[in-house]
Amino acid sequence: MSSIENIIKSPKKVERIYKRTLIIVVISQFFGGAGLATGITVGATVLLLSHIVMVAIMTMMPIHMQDHGAGLTAVGLVIGLHIAAKYLLSILTGRLVDKIGRNKLVVASGVTLAVSGLMAAFVPGESLFWMAFALILLGIGWNFRLISGTAIVIGYSSYIFLGFLGMYLSFLELIAMSRTACGSWIGKEG
Repeated sequence: MSSIENIIKSPKKVERIYKRTLIIVVISQFFGGAGLATGITVGATVLLLSHIVMVAIMTMMPIHMQDHGAGLTAVGLVIGLHIAAKYLLSILTGRLVDKIGRNKLVVASGVTLAVSGLMAAFVPGESLFWMAFALILLGIGWNFRLISGTAIVIGYSSYIFLGFLGMYLSFLELIAMSRTACGSWIGKEG
């Protein structure tokens, strides 16, 4: 699919189309939205919820582990495995989204995140294996939500709107990262 710039040669017309599309999306969001705006809202909600769950569990795990006698090396290993699980499976997850569908993978990620949260809360705090397993599951669930949520946003975006998509996703990521940074900063103050 060619970009709008290749179809419409006038940069001013392209800019007007982008602005009109953004205005339509904002207005439809304000009034409850349907179609395009609803799909984007669902995708954005999926992305934000998964990030909130992941940050809440991941930031408490080192404290939980140290309270149960784990050393800094063990904590670093568990967090490292979690980070690896978050990102290393992205290509496979993308293929999985194509194969089974975005919505099914969102459900699978919800189950994975719920199981990892329950495990993180109830497995023995002294068990490095079970703590690592819980955080690896958390990373996999987050990865499932990241890829499927992004696919939902992209799937409901028209090619006219794709010019704003990178900005929109970057804004969502900025919100999520700001929350994480503020949490770390507040934690140092307390």
